[in-house]
Amino acid sequence: MSRTLSFTGELSWPLEDGKQAAKMNLAVSLVYSQALYLEKIYSVTATDEALELPMSSAKFLILQALTADIIVKLNGAAIGITIKAGAGFVMIHNPDGAITSITVSTTTVPATLKGYAFA
Repeated sequence: MSRTLSFTGELSWPLEDGKQAAKMNLAVSLVYSQALYLEKIYSVTATDEALELPMSSAKFLILQALTADIIVKLNGAAIGITIKAGAGFVMIHNPDGAITSITVSTTTVPATLKGYAFA
């Protein structure tokens, strides 16, 4: 069964003092048929641990580190993205479905990763 995911938001920042802020529209609306809710608690350190995706490629991904910094690598990348604990998150949207694999590393435990993937 297909459902629709909607995400709305806008990023705004000043380019120069006294000038109008630059804006980026972050609105997303996509039809998905598969979804993954993820909440993983690491009690031991992990190095490039693969997360199983129930889909061949995800269109939308949002991940958040809650209790310790977590490094994620997408699609077998050599360099990871560090998500800072408590305040950090990563969000990726590609309507063609470009996320095929996710690996996680953490050197500080306990570490909690929360997120969603949609295809």
